[in-house]
Amino acid sequence: MRHLHSRPLRPFEIYLIAGIALTFLIFTLVRTKLTHYTLPAYPFLALLLANWWTETGRSARVFHRTVYATVVAVLIMTLIGFPFAARYFASDQIYRVAEPYLRRNMVLATVDYHEPSLVWLFRRRLDASNRN
Repeated sequence: MRHLHSRPLRPFEIYLIAGIALTFLIFTLVRTKLTHYTLPAYPFLALLLANWWTETGRSARVFHRTVYATVVAVLIMTLIGFPFAARYFASDQIYRVAEPYLRRNMVLATVDYHEPSLVWLFRRRLDASNRN
């Protein structure tokens, strides 16, 4: 099995690494940090991984097992992990404290906390006619 560093990088590998680095560098410098900002780096990462996978001589069977294990891990994290962790998020804690006091036609305002998740939590109890 060959290591990736046993030879000089080829031009297309340099291009892929530069695309990944540039994407993460630019969005590291940006003031707002939203998770989807790094999505442009994913095709570069996928191509680099596919290149590494074929060069190391890994079989299709190992690849399929890896894909299945990854899908199972992501499903477990999505269906069990995130709902469990959500109760510790600030928006959820604010909603749970305020929920007994919410009425259908009330107007909600926040001070120095403007997370979209807070809007999504409160909108199920507040009347849609109050939203601008």
